[in-house]
Amino acid sequence: MTPKTMVLVLIFSFMASTAWAWEASVFEGEPADAEDADLLPHRAASDRQFYSEDYTFTFRLTGTVEMHMKVGMSNLLGGPGSAFADGYVKTRGKKHPMQGAFAKGTWSSDANRFKVKMPDFSMRGDRRVIKLRFDADGAKVDAELRAVVPGFRPGTGKVVLADQGYVSMVVWPKMQVTGTVQVGEVKYRLAGYCIFTHAATTVEPQHIPSTWFYFKGKDPDHPVLFQGFQLTEQFGGTRHGWAVAVQGEKYVLRTNRLTIEPTNVKDTRGAALPWSLLLKGPDGEVMGAIKADKLGGVRDRLKKLPALQAAIIRKFINPRRYLFRAEMELSDGAGKSTRTVGEYKVETMR
Repeated sequence: MTPKTMVLVLIFSFMASTAWAWEASVFEGEPADAEDADLLPHRAASDRQFYSEDYTFTFRLTGTVEMHMKVGMSNLLGGPGSAFADGYVKTRGKKHPMQGAFAKGTWSSDANRFKVKMPDFSMRGDRRVIKLRFDADGAKVDAELRAVVPGFRPGTGKVVLADQGYVSMVVWPKMQVTGTVQVGEVKYRLAGYCIFTHAATTVEPQHIPSTWFYFKGKDPDHPVLFQGFQLTEQFGGTRHGWAVAVQGEKYVLRTNRLTIEPTNVKDTRGAALPWSLLLKGPDGEVMGAIKADKLGGVRDRLKKLPALQAAIIRKFINPRRYLFRAEMELSDGAGKSTRTVGEYKVETMR
């Protein structure tokens, strides 16, 4: 081995050991109620190159109206300081879309209270009540969301990947929805519930957790939610997760200390995916399981983007979403368990 070769080997060995030495801080602390500050945009991180965050409203309404809305800010999709909205209202079988990208200076947010305004869209409020208004292709929405149970922050609410950035998550699993949708002269009353989440990231694509796992129970009156992920090899490749279960107007389970063990791994449309997950607590005790019984579909998450944007993002990640029909069981550790059916999702990033 020549001296030059030896130097190169030592350099690459050092780089590899440094990468493996990177540490992740995952949702440290105990489960906590969300605070007003958890709603505010992450202004302090908004100048980071890979900053992106979103507010997602997953409506679970009774009656004939269907709705969905995601709105956020990103330095990637529309340029630094830009924002976006993607949603729809469906009435009498007709879909009224709302999709837009908003350049810096065309939207605003308040520094000290939760108030975001974009063309044809606004949301404001606090941890207890959020007011949402938007115009989706002529369908005017005026909705109020009131928290039935406090929002859930998994510990610090952040996964901190050394000096490479962080991913954050706060969720309101059950918000009661009231209000109206007006289309022309016809007004529809809104009733039902909504799952509301606020998520943010400043992590560059190669360090984003490689696989994500989700479960959403079918019953909106008694929501059960789970989110898990696998860190990249640079951060140890470990799997972590949180879960909540609500009965009526109270939590029966909240945990942010789950570890995940994939089982029943199958080739699924060309990807090796776990059709079952075993969920364990911090002491290794089994706290629950998810078992899929049918694949419902596969989605290319970049399909809706303009071709050029999608091509740029695919240089870093190629996210796909696999949707399953499944059942889940969770134990509170005190002999009581919750069992439900719902949707299990696996998202692969590469």
